[in-house]
Amino acid sequence: MDEDSLTYALVPKPPPLEPREQLPPFFLNTVQLAKMVAWLQSAAPGGQVLLEVLVAVFHRAAALAGLKLLPAEWIPLPPSKLRALLVSYQTGDRPGFVPCVDWRRVMYSLANLPEPTVGQLQKLVAAVKSLGPQIESLEAVPRAMVKGLEMWFGLVAAPESSTDENGQTVLKGHQLPLLKEAVLDIFTNSSGNVNLLHLILYACGSTQVLGIEKALQVLGDGNVSKDALLPILSLVSLSCFSSGGSGADIELVDMAIAAALEGKEAGTVLSVAALMEHEKGLALVSSCPGLEAKSPHTMLSKL
Repeated sequence: MDEDSLTYALVPKPPPLEPREQLPPFFLNTVQLAKMVAWLQSAAPGGQVLLEVLVAVFHRAAALAGLKLLPAEWIPLPPSKLRALLVSYQTGDRPGFVPCVDWRRVMYSLANLPEPTVGQLQKLVAAVKSLGPQIESLEAVPRAMVKGLEMWFGLVAAPESSTDENGQTVLKGHQLPLLKEAVLDIFTNSSGNVNLLHLILYACGSTQVLGIEKALQVLGDGNVSKDALLPILSLVSLSCFSSGGSGADIELVDMAIAAALEGKEAGTVLSVAALMEHEKGLALVSSCPGLEAKSPHTMLSKL
């Protein structure tokens, strides 16, 4: 047989390697963010979870090194150190309520998004409202519609990139399109709707006082009112997860506003500072630790 006449099968060219995100210690890449969100949704679909359950979930995720659900720096962390991190997210410590953690807030802070301005969040709210009358609430926006909205963290410059010796693209940061998907995953329910209200409120995180002031500006005119305070208090106290929580919220807000307006003329406009001049107003603001921004990666590096 003439060897020159033989036909040799061509070996297909291997597909290009997926870009690799080069991140600081303890930072989750976009794939890990998406995987952890899926894990947490299976454990607590609504978001609310007991502290010890959440500690166990993160400890288990770190122990399964082969799945790479968490960065390598998380692997040696014992439950005590994970608890020291996660307990700072615990809220809802009011009479008649069991303190819990909203894992969505934990994952939002682990995504390490840039802090949005009031204007950027107001623009997002306006964009949602312009989608049409079928959008009845910021708490349930179809995922397909949200995907087309411009998010503040998508406006930053793309991360620097290089190519390693294997021809793989290395990014010094997150891949922005995948980051958006991972963040939307955090706030998407089983019906495929995104709770943009809760995403926006957690994005307002700062100190408790500044967080509330920012939320009031984004969702209203910046002034204190019952309608403006109730959705904020409902989330940050985690009463939104309890069927009986709204009554306690209404009572707390009514008492705080009534105390602040006592002796004032009709139509007086209240600021957060004016609300806090009274004991009941101060108690209301103190019950809103969920709007306090966290720096989990800094905390982890010090454990």
